[in-house]
Amino acid sequence: RNRVRLTLAAYNAGPAAIGRMRTAAKKMGLDQNKWFRNVEIAVLKNISREPVRYVSNINMYYIQLRYAFKVTDQREALKH
Repeated sequence: RNRVRLTLAAYNAGPAAIGRMRTAAKKMGLDQNKWFRNVEIAVLKNISREPVRYVSNINMYYIQLRYAFKVTDQREALKH
């Protein structure tokens, strides 16, 4: 999932910018391979809130859809 999140951030802010932020995160003592509470912090400090919002929104929709599909599958299982 972190790979997907970093890819989304790179799509939004540019691959070179996110590459630099991964390096910055590592220098800050953070995990350069994790988005939330790691590279995300470097992006907030050095780029803007936009890539953080973008990745957070997509992640939120992913969680909501995953839950909705799970509930739908459970309802279908109860019918049979």
